[in-house]
Amino acid sequence: MENISEKTATELFQIICLMPKNNIKKIPIDFINYLEKKKSNNWKNIDNVNDININNLNEDTKEYLAYIYLNYILEDEEKENYKKLLKENQKIYEDKVNISNIFSKRNVEADEKLQENNKNTSLVKVKEKNFFEKILEKIKNIIKKLY
Repeated sequence: MENISEKTATELFQIICLMPKNNIKKIPIDFINYLEKKKSNNWKNIDNVNDININNLNEDTKEYLAYIYLNYILEDEEKENYKKLLKENQKIYEDKVNISNIFSKRNVEADEKLQENNKNTSLVKVKEKNFFEKILEKIKNIIKKLY
């Protein structure tokens, strides 16, 4: 818990202060005191619930809020439903962004294209002109310029 940044501590403390009293009582007082000591006054204040924008919150703040909600605020029967919801969301997220499939598919496609390009392009032998052919070419060019 000592790794909480000042910004995360500030956001958490301000959000906890906006919670109903019965929910605040469920959160350990030591944790709230720790956040109060760790918070900074340099961050933007969250004065009311309407000021909370989930997109502007620090990722750590979101994780701690989920932890607090699951472990302290929810009743036992609600916890199971919340855990199921979290698992379903995680599965949906993993299905959408399956990194190993993305990279393996790209590698196969890239390898196929590379092999196709190698088949279509091969080295062409260029016959190098000897000394006399070069001289003859230059003479031809000079004659073409004159006429």
